[in-house]
Amino acid sequence: MLAACLFFCALLSAQQYPFVQYTPKDGLVNSRVSKIYQDSRGRIYFLTYGGLSVYDGARFMNYTIQNGLATDMVNDILELGDDSLLVSTNTSQLNILIHGKMQLFTNPDKNYPVINQFLKSNDGNIYATADQGLFVLKQHRLVPLPFPLYHPEKRNPYLGTVIECGDFLICSTNDLRNFIGLYIYDKKKRKLSDAVPDKIISCLGKDKNNQIWVALDNRVCNLDTSFLQSGKIKFIPAVFPYKQLAGYTGSSFSFDDHNVWLVNKSKEIIKAGDNGSLTTIIPEEQWSLTKNPVFIDRENIIWICTEGNGVIKLISTEFRTGETTFEKGQNDIIHSASYISD
Repeated sequence: MLAACLFFCALLSAQQYPFVQYTPKDGLVNSRVSKIYQDSRGRIYFLTYGGLSVYDGARFMNYTIQNGLATDMVNDILELGDDSLLVSTNTSQLNILIHGKMQLFTNPDKNYPVINQFLKSNDGNIYATADQGLFVLKQHRLVPLPFPLYHPEKRNPYLGTVIECGDFLICSTNDLRNFIGLYIYDKKKRKLSDAVPDKIISCLGKDKNNQIWVALDNRVCNLDTSFLQSGKIKFIPAVFPYKQLAGYTGSSFSFDDHNVWLVNKSKEIIKAGDNGSLTTIIPEEQWSLTKNPVFIDRENIIWICTEGNGVIKLISTEFRTGETTFEKGQNDIIHSASYISD
């Protein structure tokens, strides 16, 4: 039996799964990629510490401060329509990309917060979390919304991730507040409806079934949807069919139609399937992952953001039990990564 098992593992190890690595040598603007976005036309946007790269499947179009970007560190991007996108950088300015031309967004109120994330809401509004709080875009104006923290310290909220659940926005904080605090904001009443101000929220996300996922400092859980309907927070164990994630900790979530992807604090990529499966992908050591490393595009291609090695595109995601090498495609340099199944 031992011999049979060894033979089986050897067969699995021989399987090859290709990947493509994009770096500045391939046209990427910078090798530190913090986030990825895809627009309605299928174009991929790489948000980096050194500018913005737009990839159409064949070539990169790059934007830096030399051609209109407010600063080179890009925080988020959001499509508005008619080939126009809002671009937030890590400074008190805002850009808009219209038909391929980068411009500064002009706010008549001269109010330019440092925006960390956009959200296009079901109510038709565009919300933005910022170091200075929560904002809504109204008639080309960034209007601040009342967002008092349940906190005695008088300092900026430093809001980070924002997701939507019915009439409510769910917000966490960024690294400048050490990711402490979870807040529920009532969009209609324009006020906070509930908060957990003292817990570390490592990451926050919403899957394809509208389940809200939260990684606390010691476990992965969900928010009770019945409580959320009244604007209240209640943590519950990871829901079926993803209960196998309950014992993990995490630093980011991603979702496709059938899987929850969790990057744990060891920088391993955990893939939990709706059939109860659990797969761990251990990236190559030199692939130092960023805060939000995994992006799944509309073709279900997996992209991995790294801190200095560009972006990795996995060509095949049919993972199997065992240890496997990923290879680059023909005429590309070969690198490797391994993964195991719990």
